[in-house]
Amino acid sequence: MRGSRQRKPLPPNLEPLPVLRTRASFWTAGAVVALALWTSACPTMTYPLHQADWHVSTTMVIWVFAAYPIALMPALIFLGDLSDHIGRRAAMLVGLAAELVGVLLFASAGDVVWLLAGRAIMGLGVA
Repeated sequence: MRGSRQRKPLPPNLEPLPVLRTRASFWTAGAVVALALWTSACPTMTYPLHQADWHVSTTMVIWVFAAYPIALMPALIFLGDLSDHIGRRAAMLVGLAAELVGVLLFASAGDVVWLLAGRAIMGLGVA
């Protein structure tokens, strides 16, 4: 019979990860998208504060703003199919970890170089 083949049990070290219910999967994916949108937009409001405190030029503030898409676009082009190779969950976890590192770098920045690094890593994480 064609459709009655039974799956062979996997060895214990290759058991698949538990599957989330549809509703939980939806809300998890939605939370990741919301976090990615927050990561891309929220730091922008602090640029004038950093400019005033550190006396940096408007050009440097523009570079900090541009660091995000400059990192994001090549990462999307070259790493866009990463989830096909390592899996959706793993790709989401790597992206979330990169976003966390970028946010921590941005939040604890002592100068403009750290802001640039934080925004670039945020861009990599969102990609």
